[in-house]
Amino acid sequence: MSAYYEKKLKIFAKSRKKYQKNIDKRKVKCYRVNTKITKQEEKFMNKTRLLERVANNEELTIKEVREYQKYVKPEKQVYGKYGSLAKIHIEEHKPEMLIALAGQLPEYLHGIDRQAADLYDTMYAKLSNTERFRKTGNFIKDLQSETEIKGIIETEILNELVYSI
Repeated sequence: MSAYYEKKLKIFAKSRKKYQKNIDKRKVKCYRVNTKITKQEEKFMNKTRLLERVANNEELTIKEVREYQKYVKPEKQVYGKYGSLAKIHIEEHKPEMLIALAGQLPEYLHGIDRQAADLYDTMYAKLSNTERFRKTGNFIKDLQSETEIKGIIETEILNELVYSI
């Protein structure tokens, strides 16, 4: 074989090695592309792991509880004034109580509304019979005493039922 052909064979062998390396790199890139997890798939995987942990009654962090609440939308509940205030207070100041009451929260808040209505009725009956708040026949004084009774009752309900949780 002549030197010319030997030189061509060496060049061909080198170019073949480079070509083979490029093929191997392409395979690796293709493999990486196929195994890459999209954000939606990752979010779905996190959701399923979180739901499995809840199903197994494992403890969750507050961040995980909030994420769980995003995934599992509860039925819309309508609460009264004091139930709504109690819910806001619990969410902002007592997240551990929110976790403890996870399944019973609607019944608990409806109970607060019922207790508030009962307390309002009993206190109104007692206060309206006292000498200080009796009706006098003067519209302005009667309205002022009525407003004062409602203010006293409201502060009592807020202190006893809503914020004492």
